[in-house]
Amino acid sequence: VLPSFKGIRSAVQTLLADLDRFRENVQRIDAPDSAQAERYRTLASKVMENVTFTIPTPLEIDELESLALEYL
Repeated sequence: VLPSFKGIRSAVQTLLADLDRFRENVQRIDAPDSAQAERYRTLASKVMENVTFTIPTPLEIDELESLALEYL
């Protein structure tokens, strides 16, 4: 069952408000010229520019465990 347009709109508005707070926090980092601050700015930009609004298909627990074991 897909969420209603109203539900999607509400979720997007919440996300945008969270991103605004995130951007404010990045600007307050002690070292705004640091590599970490730049990574946060890049991440925030990518999230804001995203136009692919898809709902990912969750992995089954076996698939998740298998994937996790590849990195251990």
